[in-house]
Amino acid sequence: MSDIDTTQKKILVVEDEKPLRRAVCDTLIHEGFVALEAKDGQEGVTQAITHKPDLILMDILMPNMDGRAALKEIRANPATEQIPVVMLTNMSDMSYVAEVTSYPKVDYLVKSDWSITDVLGKIRQMLG
Repeated sequence: MSDIDTTQKKILVVEDEKPLRRAVCDTLIHEGFVALEAKDGQEGVTQAITHKPDLILMDILMPNMDGRAALKEIRANPATEQIPVVMLTNMSDMSYVAEVTSYPKVDYLVKSDWSITDVLGKIRQMLG
């Protein structure tokens, strides 16, 4: 892993499944990050604009506003357009994944295929 100073690096976790959101946030805090939470895409956009995190972890399928719509709003705002985003999905529709990863500084992880170690590695890669 790279020697990224995680102190005060803010990670916004946008995930509608509360147990998963809490588990990821708890791990981030344990690793020295500041963890911010949002339960859906609309709250995620608001949190991104308000707190300008260093990175956003965002589910694609969520109520109120899905990750694709939230990503579009985040990229349309000059204050948040450069924030790296890691999309979390269980979707196997590669055209959907291709659409969201066509934005700059966006990557994705398939939920069923990752461990928290993979998430931390992806965060460090995107921040590095």
